[in-house]
Amino acid sequence: MTKHSQILFTQSRSLKVAISSIGLFCVCLIIFFLSASGAEAKCFQREQIAKEAKAKAAVAQGEDAEKDDSEEQEDAKDEEAQPVIDSAAQPAPASMADDEIRLHMWDGSVVGGKVSVNNIKVMTEFGQMTIPISQIVEFYPGLDSFPQKQQRLEQLVRELGDATYQVREDAHRALVKMGLPLRKEILKFTDGGSVERKKHLIEIRKELDELLEDAEDMDAPPQITELARYDKVVTPNMTVVGKIQEELFEITSKFGELKVRLEDIEHASRDVKIPKEEIRRKLTLDSDNFYQRKPKSVGIRVSKGDRIRIKAGGVMDWTNWNTSSTPHGLTNQGNWRSINSGTLIACIGKDQNNVIKVGAEKEWVAKKNGVLYLAIAVQDNYVKGNSYRWSGNYEVKVVVTPVSK
Repeated sequence: MTKHSQILFTQSRSLKVAISSIGLFCVCLIIFFLSASGAEAKCFQREQIAKEAKAKAAVAQGEDAEKDDSEEQEDAKDEEAQPVIDSAAQPAPASMADDEIRLHMWDGSVVGGKVSVNNIKVMTEFGQMTIPISQIVEFYPGLDSFPQKQQRLEQLVRELGDATYQVREDAHRALVKMGLPLRKEILKFTDGGSVERKKHLIEIRKELDELLEDAEDMDAPPQITELARYDKVVTPNMTVVGKIQEELFEITSKFGELKVRLEDIEHASRDVKIPKEEIRRKLTLDSDNFYQRKPKSVGIRVSKGDRIRIKAGGVMDWTNWNTSSTPHGLTNQGNWRSINSGTLIACIGKDQNNVIKVGAEKEWVAKKNGVLYLAIAVQDNYVKGNSYRWSGNYEVKVVVTPVSK
């Protein structure tokens, strides 16, 4: 091989090595970029996953916060809930047919059967309402439907101021005998300037209040229908007050066809059962409501098995000892029946053997039927003397959940 050929061979070989090196470098460079891109993609993916996780956590936290706020609002709403007066619950299926009704007469008899009308009309201050018989739970004719009874009532009240002693006494006895159904109407009368009428009205009111308390404290109290001025029709969802337009009802009973006048009906009823709901009351108690003075009626007659829940707050100042008491009571100012003075207590009926220590909060199940009363326990000698002074009051919330029948 000539010297020139050797030079060409050497140059050719160097060129091949250079080309191979460049190719290898390019391949490495491509691999490097691909690896870097993959790492960056994974890093970006991890960042996205982290962001999504944070977003989900924030949403969950927000939902929990909203849930907590909602629960707090519900609790606040429950605390501020107003007393339940009328139930809006739908009625359970009735055992009576849609056109059947039961009429309770003033003479004590009961007439039941199919009524000839499909509905009754009631004239209210807002116009006439038509109520289907099938939707009536009960209705009560008012005094305006008994003109003779109203006239008799007014006459007896006038006779309380008569110049003759025996006339006054007879009128007094007659009014008490007419009794609890007319209690609210009797309380509306004034003395008209007559000293005798004023004296008798005060005594009659006391007697009627005592009769009402005695009736409420019975385990099985009698059904008392207090007459109002206007007729009242009760449905599962509302109570309508006004003047029933029907003056005569035709009933098909097992005794045949009967015609009954509205003025002969004490009240009417149908077997429509309404699910019982919670009953709520708010009351204020002060030193007038020491047990020895006057326990305060909650205005709820509970039944055995009802669940009673009470929460109380407030402060009463015991001036003589320069101290104050919460519903929990005081530990150093005596006691009544082993309950510290100042403690909030409850009882079903006015039975000292049935007193329940409540304090600031208590929940229990009623063991008997009767009207629920609240009072404040205090040592006997603190109540009897006039030298002791109290101020302030307790604010009490009562919730009664009727037993499911």
